[in-house]
Amino acid sequence: MLLIEKYEFTYEDYLNYCDSLYCYDSKDTLCAKEESVAYTTEESKKKTGDKKHDKIFKEILQNPKEMAQFINNFTKHKVNVDELENYTENYITKDFKYKQADIVYKIKGQEIYFLVEHQTKVDYSMPYRILNYCVEIIRRVVEEQQINNSTYRYPKVVPIVLYTGEIKWKASNSFAMSQIHKEGYEDEIIDLSYKLIDVNKYEIEALLQCKALLGNVIILEKCKNNEEVLENLKIIIKNSKSKDIEKLKRIILYLYEEIEEEIKKEIIKIFEESECEEEMSTIQERIGAEFRRNKRIARSEGRAEGLAEGLAQAIKQTIERMIKMNLEDDFIKQATGANKEEIEKIRKEVG
Repeated sequence: MLLIEKYEFTYEDYLNYCDSLYCYDSKDTLCAKEESVAYTTEESKKKTGDKKHDKIFKEILQNPKEMAQFINNFTKHKVNVDELENYTENYITKDFKYKQADIVYKIKGQEIYFLVEHQTKVDYSMPYRILNYCVEIIRRVVEEQQINNSTYRYPKVVPIVLYTGEIKWKASNSFAMSQIHKEGYEDEIIDLSYKLIDVNKYEIEALLQCKALLGNVIILEKCKNNEEVLENLKIIIKNSKSKDIEKLKRIILYLYEEIEEEIKKEIIKIFEESECEEEMSTIQERIGAEFRRNKRIARSEGRAEGLAEGLAQAIKQTIERMIKMNLEDDFIKQATGANKEEIEKIRKEVG
């Protein structure tokens, strides 16, 4: 399923900020200015939170399966997980020594690269940064292969910016649009654009259909308050596979480590309830399997009374295991259908 959103760009916004974005270093090289803002306590917390979120997105997309789902869901391209190989650590740009593209993947056997940059705030230098990243990837490939002939075709780079900030993204997604425009110089334009994925433009229902860990984290990124986090977390867990819930739990507790203690307890409770439901479902399936097994045995032996005996024995054995697991009586009742007296009797037998 391809998720589609519309991109809006105001060129005037770029012009208003571009003068403050660039400077020349000691070698007269044009580069982006590093931030020198003195952060207040609240701003420091926000910056720390951004780093946490950035780390999580990088960690998720380091998984080729998640990267393949990301490409297939959010772009027009279609790839298989077996086609991808991680290329992230193979380079760093010269001009952006303090910055490096978050994720780079390569299609095996082909010079096609997917570059993903995660942003939590609007960066008006993004067209220039993306240009640098793309040129550096191409430069490294050409140097490694030492190619220089008329038939050679340079690598294809697909640049993507994943934006999870709250305010509207107003930076240009085109380097051509960010250059000086002057009549008579229309042909002297460097044309390079990146695909912007703004999470604010995607509906939760569509993200749930992605069936991906990244999509679930994006849903939580869209939440405006704690109540929305708790509400959407329940929906996400309900629609997630059991093997993904533990990963999600680790990520959520890491992201919301400094959240109010009361909300954190609610988050933990939601996960514990999902674990209980999963355990109950497993137990109920086991009871059903044991009943069907005893039913087949009884039928093969021609013993009608064996059906009831087999079911009773299966339930009793299951209750015994649940008692040894220190599970509460209410949980045992709901899982097995046994009444309180039957459970107490078996509990005494178990000792």
